[in-house]
Amino acid sequence: MGFGLGVDALWCRWRGCAARWWPLWLLLVLSAFDGLLTHAFLRAGWAEELNPLMRRLWTESPFLFGAFKLATAGMAVITLRLGRHSGFCAALLLIALAAYALVACVHLFWLGRAALFFAGAIPTLGAVFSSVRRELRAHQAPWRVTP
Repeated sequence: MGFGLGVDALWCRWRGCAARWWPLWLLLVLSAFDGLLTHAFLRAGWAEELNPLMRRLWTESPFLFGAFKLATAGMAVITLRLGRHSGFCAALLLIALAAYALVACVHLFWLGRAALFFAGAIPTLGAVFSSVRRELRAHQAPWRVTP
């Protein structure tokens, strides 16, 4: 309160609604990005959900999965906004933003790998093993008999 440790103290040196809300909007955007890419990766079969509750929701209905993910993020934003003068809420917001930023980077990495794979820039595992096998056969010792 008097120490300036809350969300308002961290981001709201300016006056106005936008200055107070941008970290919370960023949290919602990162959460939606995570939800959309997780949905796409799960639907394509490229990933599996590790969270048991979210895995259950995904098997029940992908719509429930997305709705629960966005509702959870929305409740977090409301809670953090109501506790904006609290240093604890500011710390939670920073942790949530850092976690979602890390998740977004992981999603972008895998999205880039998938794009390169489908563009043919990343060879399949079978092609890698067959080329390694060919190289090994080409450099075998002369006394060795090849089958």
